[in-house]
Amino acid sequence: MYHKTPKTTKLRKAQIKEKLEQNKINSDGLKKDIWKRACEENCIPNTKKPDVENVSKSILDALNEVAYYDDSQIVSLSVEKFRSVNPRAEVFIEEYKKMG
Repeated sequence: MYHKTPKTTKLRKAQIKEKLEQNKINSDGLKKDIWKRACEENCIPNTKKPDVENVSKSILDALNEVAYYDDSQIVSLSVEKFRSVNPRAEVFIEEYKKMG
């Protein structure tokens, strides 16, 4: 899930630069620019609401009778939350392959 990048942050410019440099990403520019860059490169975890469980439940419910008969058929689920200037949800569905 990609949530909208906030326009501002409480992080100091030095903190943002440090996160970018840890990920070997150019940290030149104004605070606003490096904040967006850090978000787009997933250098700063998105710990803001909404919770992944609430959003993923909505997506699973929306896919009922479209991608599967019922979401009870789901045997594995991986959800990650990021920030982006292009908010969206990306869903990848694979058929379960029985082992053995």
